[in-house]
Amino acid sequence: RPSARDVMRCCAAEMAPHRNPPLPPQLQQPKTAGANSKLDKTLGARSAIVRERYADFGPTLAAEKLAEHDGLTVSRETLRKWMAEAGLW
Repeated sequence: RPSARDVMRCCAAEMAPHRNPPLPPQLQQPKTAGANSKLDKTLGARSAIVRERYADFGPTLAAEKLAEHDGLTVSRETLRKWMAEAGLW
């Protein structure tokens, strides 16, 4: 004789496909969309601003100044990577 837990698990497995039906094709995101974590290609070119203005700053302070003065929001880890590639950090 199945327990109440076994019955719930069985029913939940049968109901799973019906809980979240797929969206109609016109509402789905295109399959060719790139990853959300990829940065815009122009952001790498903007690292020149860091070389010119913030070469003597650390990545955290440089990221804050970029956001404050230049309106460019970049994570400190991305900025650290750019600075390391440029030989600044």
